[in-house]
This record gives sequence, C-alpha cells and structure tokens, in this order.
Amino acid sequence: MVCTKCGQVIDDQDAYCRFCGNFLKDNGQLPWYYQSWSLYLGIIFIGPFMIPLIYKNPALSQRKKGILNTIIIVYTCILLVLPALAMNYVYKEMYKQILDTGCY
Repeated sequence: MVCTKCGQVIDDQDAYCRFCGNFLKDNGQLPWYYQSWSLYLGIIFIGPFMIPLIYKNPALSQRKKGILNTIIIVYTCILLVLPALAMNYVYKEMYKQILDTGCY
C-alpha cells in the first residue's frame, strides 16, 4: 500500500503511515488519545507532555493548537511559580520568628 499523503510504501495492515502520521483506515472516529476529552484531561494532569499529541492531532486547527500550547505554558509556569512564592513566604516568616525570639 502507498500512503496518500507522502507517497511512501507501507504495510497493508497499518492503520497510519509511519513516515508522516497520516491515518489510512478511516472508521469515522479518532483514536482515544486524539479525542477532546483526553486532550483536556492530559493538559490538566500531565501538562507539557501533551504538546506532541496536540501538534499531531489531525482534528485541531493550527490556531487551536497554538492556543492550547499557550494555555499549557501558562498553566505550567503558574504551577512552578506558586510553590516557590509560598516557600519564600514561609522562609521569611520563619526567619522573622527566629530573629524575634533571639534564638539564632
């Protein structure tokens, strides 16, 4: 069999082209990892590890891929910065208490 997108020769039983990722056997439904519910759950739970699946998803437009990528980057930065700010506050409070008690 020959891929209709890239023209490479592939096996007859393959569901997608190993060279370009084009789906060959269209049964009308995307695999579970390309469906919207799995993308949104993946963004919430594994964040930046979803970026390759987002960019390979044939159902998403370039604009939507860019928006989801931006959301992932902002979400990841927030999850990294908030704990650092909280720890900074805790350390400052502990340092202030040590200075107030005179035990240093």
